Amino acid sequence: MPSLRALGAFLCTCVATSPLFANPIITELMYRSDTDLPEDTRDEWIEIHNPTGAAIDLQGYAFDRGVEFSFPAVSLPAGGYLVVAANLAEFNANHPGVSNVVGPWEGKLRNSGERVRLVDAEGVEVDEINYADEGDWATRARGEEDRGHRGWTWEAAHAGGGSSLELINPALSNRAGQNWASSSVAGGTPGAANSVASSDIAPLIRDVQHRPKIPNSSDPITVRARVTDEAAAAPVVTLHWRLDGDPSFAMLPAERSGDEFSATIPAQPDGAVIEFFVSASDGVQTRDWPAEVQGGGHLANALIQVDDRHDRTVAAVGGEQGVYRVIMTEVERAELEQIGSDSDESESNAEMNATFISADGTGTEVRYLASIRNRGASSRTGPPNNQLVKFRSDDKWDGVESVKFNSRYVASQILGAWIFQYLGIETDDGVGVQLRINGADLAEPDGPLMFGSYVMLEQFGSDWAAAHFPLDPAGNLYQVRDDEATGDEGDLRYEGADPDEYRNTYFKQTNRSEDDWSDLIALTDALNNSPAESYFEDVSRHVDIAQWLRFIAVDALMGNREGGLTTAKGDDYALYSGVVDTRFKLVPHDLDTLMGAGNVSGQPTRDIFNYAGLDGLEEFLNHPDIVPLYYQTYLDLIATRFSPAQLDPIIDRAVGNFLPADEIEDIKEFIPARIAGVLAQIPQSYSAS
Repeated sequence: MPSLRALGAFLCTCVATSPLFANPIITELMYRSDTDLPEDTRDEWIEIHNPTGAAIDLQGYAFDRGVEFSFPAVSLPAGGYLVVAANLAEFNANHPGVSNVVGPWEGKLRNSGERVRLVDAEGVEVDEINYADEGDWATRARGEEDRGHRGWTWEAAHAGGGSSLELINPALSNRAGQNWASSSVAGGTPGAANSVASSDIAPLIRDVQHRPKIPNSSDPITVRARVTDEAAAAPVVTLHWRLDGDPSFAMLPAERSGDEFSATIPAQPDGAVIEFFVSASDGVQTRDWPAEVQGGGHLANALIQVDDRHDRTVAAVGGEQGVYRVIMTEVERAELEQIGSDSDESESNAEMNATFISADGTGTEVRYLASIRNRGASSRTGPPNNQLVKFRSDDKWDGVESVKFNSRYVASQILGAWIFQYLGIETDDGVGVQLRINGADLAEPDGPLMFGSYVMLEQFGSDWAAAHFPLDPAGNLYQVRDDEATGDEGDLRYEGADPDEYRNTYFKQTNRSEDDWSDLIALTDALNNSPAESYFEDVSRHVDIAQWLRFIAVDALMGNREGGLTTAKGDDYALYSGVVDTRFKLVPHDLDTLMGAGNVSGQPTRDIFNYAGLDGLEEFLNHPDIVPLYYQTYLDLIATRFSPAQLDPIIDRAVGNFLPADEIEDIKEFIPARIAGVLAQIPQSYSAS
């Protein structure tokens, strides 16, 4: 066991103001050393520091969130540091002069951030941080030009730029992103005082909020913030605000109540968009929130909009639908509209700065410094447009970093989300909602596209995997799309052992940094190259056969007629392979052609073997051991959940709050017609009787 290097007090100037913690604190992380693929997670490490005047016995202490590590019999001296490394050999090679290190640990640190927790020998939490690569842990910056537009992004050297993430002042909370910065030394300062350490930093500005969240024109608007500093004297806090389009900010001094400061903006006209930021000074150092963007200037601020149509006495507007507001400056709103209306620019993913406000059955929530961009494949031009709203990684909404608002064949997409999951196939959660862009409702009031509603859908990613596969959330999720430029499809054919042959049609949505494609390559190899005599056994090692057959049967019963394998085309579906269960599962996506509610008719008599024309499914759906299972899957579904008695109430609940009664009746009539059409294709030897 390497001996610990006694380093003395952290900084003599910190002793007077640093509280006497009874336990060590987390002071530095290396969670992403570069952006190379595959990422070498052996480079990761965490540093802890003892800010007290007495040694701490760490035996039995552990990291139990983020990574897993139990400390051996080791003492952390007063003022000392200890590094916990993912891989000792790699750490020693990178930092040969550092001996106060232990390890290795189990797991890896997420690149977008996560909770890291330290507990004592009794399992009691002694410190935790929720680090991130955006928001208070980073700087807003202009992105690269994308088809003539430069949106907003987040920059941080600790997010793959070669720096570590360092705590600045241990006398203030290490849970505040503003108290952390990228190391000024390449590779960080493991086991020693941090390169960015300071005993006097600008006050921390946290928990900024405005009330009312959706003001009327008669409402003054109060902005509150919690402001703390290491100095004894109270900081001076100022609210800066302006109406969108005004050249300069007005300033209001904030009043203090404990560590909460507030100032009130006078009532403003209906529809007005207000920009604001908060500044706090201790007489020496000053901080703004939101901060100036990279390169200078308050160009991406917190935003408020006045809306007299909002009634705060009800939880949601539009029947049972939630209302979701996106607020931008007029300049950025117009730019987003330009992107979505110009076919030459519509592929741009430039993100506009926005405030997002949700008002639904769970209450009203505000997320500042979110972003919005145009999205979609063949449906990028509008109006109305499909939109992707992204949240800062340090300020998620409803547990997710992004949501989609789709505007094409909304009823079909909602029904797909509800019924697929009711029938046992995981897919995106989807609900009908109202969306307001700077107060405007852009939804088409009539059919067949929208009937006045958008569908809000989950975005594929690690949050999606955790929600839908909670017992096996760390697997590989591949979203599959055809390549319009080359004509290639994700048709499950074997394309060789080189991952590059798969990248243009299979898109990793989880574990991107590992860049491991071996499971997908093994899947396509088994589907296409297994010997006939061992095909079923070979494929069973890579395919959850029962789930695949259920997916295909549900897809066919619902009359899907676009992508998703249904037209023998490798497009618009996903694949999930877990860690506990490595067999691939099929995941539906882009469900806008179901049950006659989409852009094509339902075709109740459609062939249930259309899928067999796909390269990777040709032998699968014609194999003598699989065909009987395929038929039986249909019969089981029809005998249990795929029936009018089971599905009619779900249809009413899913789309009854916005879809006209005659449209709902047409959808319901499709179900018995489709059942009859499917049963007519199943040989009598497989009938339910």
